[in-house]
Amino acid sequence: MSGHASCCCCVTVEQGNLAIIENLGKFVDVLPPGCHITSCVESVKGTLSLKSQYTTARIQSVTSDQADVVCVVGIMYRVMPENCHLAFYRLSNPTGQIQNFVVSAIRPLIRSKTLDEIYLERDELSNVARSELVEKMAEFGYEIMDVLFVHLDVEGRIKNSMNQQMTQKFNRELSEVQQQTSNIRQLALSHANVEIERLDGYGTAEARKVLASAFSSRDHQEGAVEVASETEIMSMMLMMQYYDMLKDVKKTLTYFMPMARPGPDSDTE
Repeated sequence: MSGHASCCCCVTVEQGNLAIIENLGKFVDVLPPGCHITSCVESVKGTLSLKSQYTTARIQSVTSDQADVVCVVGIMYRVMPENCHLAFYRLSNPTGQIQNFVVSAIRPLIRSKTLDEIYLERDELSNVARSELVEKMAEFGYEIMDVLFVHLDVEGRIKNSMNQQMTQKFNRELSEVQQQTSNIRQLALSHANVEIERLDGYGTAEARKVLASAFSSRDHQEGAVEVASETEIMSMMLMMQYYDMLKDVKKTLTYFMPMARPGPDSDTE
């Protein structure tokens, strides 16, 4: 038999295995790894591996929003040493039975969820399925170690639709970010222009104030220049303001000049 070697009444069980002992066809004991002496009427019916085992279950179902999905669920399980006789006698195909239990536990959950909820709540669905399997498989001597969603696939048309939705969402978010950036840039530029105009006006006013103070000073450096009158000072200030206005007009690069409509008697060149 695989996993053990028997000679007369001496039985050897390999490491990582358990041997099921029967007495004239009736279960009597479980032998751990090592060398054991049994009676001549006792025999080894079979062995069970204590190693963790892995299998997958494929589940095809329809979500609550009518989307066809295919789920591949991975199950890790092992034999419970204290109940190994249940695992040996109650299940002839433990892998197939575990797969059927997983399908029956997860399929109703898929039907009650939308496609987006399944993607977002895969861990919760795995925990729910595991809690149901742990109780069921314990009756058969198996311990469910973990249940994981390995793969989740949808129809091609649904996948394309989801990709388009994600693309549209990304473009919309990108447009909003660009608009916000443009608004911030315009706001900063507006503040900068206001500050420039304020400083320019402040500098011009200070320059005119100093110039007016120099004109109206009664103590000139050389003493040879006559003190200007208030009217002359005002005229010079107005002339300077006029020159400043001409500079501002020149910056706009737009000129409005009156033009007479040419007639038969008008002289135009």
